[in-house]
Formats: sequence, structure tokens, C-alpha cells
Amino acid sequence: MDVPQISIISPIYNTPVEYLQHLYQSLLNQGEINWEWIPVDDGSKDPTGINWLLDQASRDARIRPEVLATNQGANAARNRGLSLCKADWAKFIDSDDWLGPNMLTTEYEAALKDNTNLIISNCKVILFENNIENLVREHKTFDFNNPLSSAILDGFGHPGAILYEVKRARAIGGWDESLSADQDGDFFARYISGGVCGVYNPHSYSCYREHLGERISTKVKPRSILSRIAAMCWIEQHYQGPDNKILLDKAKCLKWKKIGLLAFECNSEMFAKCTTKIGEYRHQSLFLLFRAMQICNILSIGQLRKIVYFLRVASRRSNPSS
Repeated sequence: MDVPQISIISPIYNTPVEYLQHLYQSLLNQGEINWEWIPVDDGSKDPTGINWLLDQASRDARIRPEVLATNQGANAARNRGLSLCKADWAKFIDSDDWLGPNMLTTEYEAALKDNTNLIISNCKVILFENNIENLVREHKTFDFNNPLSSAILDGFGHPGAILYEVKRARAIGGWDESLSADQDGDFFARYISGGVCGVYNPHSYSCYREHLGERISTKVKPRSILSRIAAMCWIEQHYQGPDNKILLDKAKCLKWKKIGLLAFECNSEMFAKCTTKIGEYRHQSLFLLFRAMQICNILSIGQLRKIVYFLRVASRRSNPSS
């Protein structure tokens, strides 16, 4: 097989075969570009998916399955794939997502521009209900002048919408295997820290499958809150990107708000840390709201809305220019 131009890395854990088939079919619709797919099975208890992949690999040399003996987490699977890929460019895509037609071709054409080390394409978030696809939202723009602020405030879609340079991804140490939440945000922040030469690709898209009910990214557990806090603390201590400071501070404050609202449900100490962080950014109305939540401990949605409205009015009166 010729040296691949792009490596596709997917963590696999008890993934239904139909999801893998959907992703594989999308890879077959990528035109003439030479790709390799490295699905890394993370110690699945159900071997159906990996068995299907091994069977497909016997007929298609571009598929290179890897099996971890024990469950180590999605980031460990991604790092294994990163260590094995042969291309200069890599895409990390979850095994239940898929790529739009010719996405890899258009991304690779953009990657050939001088000094480019990051490509971001469109991303469609699809909710499947009763086997019907419903477009929930779509990410179509990205501000490379303020990459982290844009990622926090507007989103960059999902990892499948991004093409990373392999040597740079390896240089930052890959994915942080200690994190159980916000792994993609942490990896993205570390990758772009110090500056990035990015290209936006409007010509194709990735599709992110959104599931009904609880999923890893929405589970409210102390460990996931700690992971989110750790990722944000790294950003505050080490991030050296080109972002405008005022815009970045706003983004950081709103990120602490999101973490705090999750922490409010499960851990008062972590919620207090988020409240303190918001106070450091001098966001008066948001800080007072969090302090009120701390004092009252539990508030109904109706009470919260009244407090938010009151604080917004108070904030405007005390600072008309805000």
C-alpha cells in the first residue's frame, strides 16, 4: 500500500457494527485520496465490532485494527492510534460518527498550503430518533485570529471536523489520558498554544451523532468535573495563543460558568472554586448569581430566572456601558 496521506483514528468500545459500517462507507466516498483507518478497540466486552473490522481488514489493507488488552479509556486508544499512523496528517473521529463526501480530499488540498498545521471543516450535529436523522445544529465558521475563544464561545464542531498535523500532535504529548471529560477541548488548546497557522475548509463536513439520554460528555460526576477544571487550569496557566485578551477572558469566564453549573449538581467544593474563578474575571452579575446559588443551595428554575433577570437589570444600571 502507498504511504497514506491522512490517518483516521477511531477509539472503539462495544461499538455497534452498523455505526462502523456507516463510518467505513463514508471513507469509501472520499475520492482518490489515500487514507488509512486505525480503529483501536479499547478492551470491548462485546467482540462483534472488532470482529467485523478484522474481517474487513482482510479484504481492505487500508483498515489497520488495533486491540488493547484492557479498557484504558478513549484517550489511550487515540494515543495508540497516533503512535501507529503512517501519514503526516491525522483525524480523530469517534466510531459512531462519519465524514461527508470528499471531506478528506478538500482538507488535504488545504493542508498543502505553506506552513499550515490545522484544518477545520464544517460540522453537522445529527440526532437519531426512531432511525430518522434530524439536524440539530451546524458549525460553519471559525476565527483563527482568536482560536481558543472561538472554540469556547462558538465551538469548533467536534474532533472529526479537524485535521491535525501528526508531528505537532505527537510533540504536545498526544491526548491527556488522565482526563475523563473535555478531552477534545484540552487537546485542541494544547495543540494551538503558541500560535497556529490554520485554514478553514468550507467545502465539506463531518457528522457527529448525538444520542438521546445520558452520554459521557454530559455525565455529572466528580471525576468529570475535576477533568474539566484541570483542563481549564492548564489553559489559564500555560495557554499562549494569539487571542485577544478581552475576548479570551470572556470565554474563560463563560467556560467556568458551564463547569460551575455542572458542579452545582454534585460537589459544593468544586462549585465554590468555579464561583471564585468567575469572581476573578470581575463578571459581577454572574458572580452574584453563583454566590446566590451557593447560599440558597437548591433553587428552582423559576427562582433562578428571577435572580438572573434581577442581576442583569442591576448590572446594566451599575455599568451602562457593559
